[in-house]
Amino acid sequence: MTSEDVQKLIREGTWPPGFGEPQLVETHISWVVLGENFVFKIKKPIQYPFLDFSTLDKRMYFCEREVQLNQRLTHSMYIDVVPVRIIANRFS
Repeated sequence: MTSEDVQKLIREGTWPPGFGEPQLVETHISWVVLGENFVFKIKKPIQYPFLDFSTLDKRMYFCEREVQLNQRLTHSMYIDVVPVRIIANRFS
């Protein structure tokens, strides 16, 4: 996923009911899409000396680990890891 893809996702993506107007916050390793009741985090395809999110498989692995580790302290705050898909030329 690229920065342009994320901008298109914000403009044209399908969001859960009650999500509201998506707002983008960018960190050095993620794009975070804020809604009224949900937040979606997308790891950037990057590689630094201290982390490697350079492939889809690596990003999936680290997303799953993040959910697993953070559920110990946040209980139901982290819900799931889901793919970003393009269906009929729209992100969903």
